[in-house]
Amino acid sequence: MKSKLFLLTMLLPSAVMAQDIHYKLNGKIGHVGAPAKVYMSYTQGNTDVLDSALIHDGVFQFTGTLKNPAQATLVLSYLGKPTWKGGESMLVYLEDGKVTIKSPDSLSHAVVKGKKENVLASKIENALRETNQKMRVLTSELSALPVEKKKDKDFMKGFMDSYIRRQKIILNDQHEIRSGFIRKYPNSVVSLDQILTINKFFNDFSYLSSLYEGLSDQVKQTANGQVFGAKLALMKVTEMGSVAIDFTQKDTKGKIVRLSDFRGRYVLVDFWASWCYACRMENPNVVKAYAKYHDKGLEILGVSLDDEKTKDAWLAAIKHDGLTWPQVSDLKGWQNEAAMRYGIKAIPQNVLLDGSGKIIAKNIRAEALEAKLAEIFK
Repeated sequence: MKSKLFLLTMLLPSAVMAQDIHYKLNGKIGHVGAPAKVYMSYTQGNTDVLDSALIHDGVFQFTGTLKNPAQATLVLSYLGKPTWKGGESMLVYLEDGKVTIKSPDSLSHAVVKGKKENVLASKIENALRETNQKMRVLTSELSALPVEKKKDKDFMKGFMDSYIRRQKIILNDQHEIRSGFIRKYPNSVVSLDQILTINKFFNDFSYLSSLYEGLSDQVKQTANGQVFGAKLALMKVTEMGSVAIDFTQKDTKGKIVRLSDFRGRYVLVDFWASWCYACRMENPNVVKAYAKYHDKGLEILGVSLDDEKTKDAWLAAIKHDGLTWPQVSDLKGWQNEAAMRYGIKAIPQNVLLDGSGKIIAKNIRAEALEAKLAEIFK
């Protein structure tokens, strides 16, 4: 009897983790009615789920079963179509039991009441409120610039230097807030989502890995936790000192280019896209570096995250920005196979390889790029 009890105790944590959650999301948004609908989307591992509910006199409901709690996006579409246009959105956690959303008029004024995950989501939202407001103000400065100013290269260079510097300060403050939250609540999927948010702007393996390893096994074993764990394993392969993962893609004329073809010379692998404003602002620095150091042994391989729809814009950007080094792309956008192998989730990003193909620097731009190349080719 004692041995059976011991076995049951050993199995209990796994059984608890394997239990499904049954959520019931009840909403009341003023007196909104047809043709409006509420759409709900969330991700479980590599699976994206979209659901919808009719809304009558402001009332709507979602029910379902999940393997673990999940962050969902709700969109109230006044036109009754799955589109952001004419709608409004909010985040909520689907967790075991009942979650309620109430507002006198719109999702922007909605108040969420739930259990553990929604309570913690409210905590981190409040903690980030001040920095989020600073980011909104900063973003509005860029969007409010007159068209003629945006066409002035000298003005935009100075503006973007200041913009990026101020943005980094805000992001660093947010990272500190999120990191403190993650360490305080390791047994919450909200903490996992905070790591995913940090990773959108920050790609340092050691930092992200330390945060992830601090999570409970229960959170790591969720579908999203396992996906991020696999991503960290990939990031480890692209850490400093590792031999860069080889890849092949076609250049602008359809010729196959292989990264390993550049062995014996230093090569900067530059991930960018024609539609990426920050990338286009950085291109003059890369052009300058190539002109100064190419004859000394520097090669550059541009990898574009453009797709078939923006192919012409990609080719035009290469010509306009004077990018005379090899440019490749599989025209799959964010699904670019080389970018996925390197865990690229934001651009611009780059990796600098030595003659043996080892990674010796990552994400060096502007003055940092010049300083590193000057050190190498002194």
